[in-house]
Amino acid sequence: VGQAFYGAIAHTLGGRPFDAIPSIQYQKNEFWGISATTTWQTDAGTLTFIPAYRHSKLENLNTNDGFYIFQRERDKQSSVELRYASPDSKPLQLLLGGYYYDEKTKDPQFLVNNQFNLFDQTVDSRIKSAAPFGRLAFAVSDTFRVTGGLRYTRDRKRYDRTLLAQPGTWRDSRARRFRA
Repeated sequence: VGQAFYGAIAHTLGGRPFDAIPSIQYQKNEFWGISATTTWQTDAGTLTFIPAYRHSKLENLNTNDGFYIFQRERDKQSSVELRYASPDSKPLQLLLGGYYYDEKTKDPQFLVNNQFNLFDQTVDSRIKSAAPFGRLAFAVSDTFRVTGGLRYTRDRKRYDRTLLAQPGTWRDSRARRFRA
């Protein structure tokens, strides 16, 4: 009964009634990750290694009133940090390290159809980041310490997008492609 009623409603902007709402909605998402911290302590100092990986997979179909939305996306992230810290017992303390991050996102289909316009997009992006860092601290006394540090970060980002859009009403069959 609801489908027939909805299909009989006139849409003034579209110039025709709405299509019936299909009942094929679903959401199938998967997320997982793993990380570890490994520490080696010696008389010369402490070495710490922290690798991590994260994965996500999204797929969903939504057919709410007048809007058909389908999305399929895959994301992968990996990072690693390595750092050395001199012993805390010395008056001069040193921390040296590096960090690396890599993220890939693929969205091969993101489709939105609101019955009168069509929007179909694909995205392929990547982010890489690397950062060396360091800190030097000097204990002037048991209660006073002078500390200075530096960090340099370099990010590289790539974003490729293809957009297929159908402007105007549902009768407009022209399509345009955009690249950003």
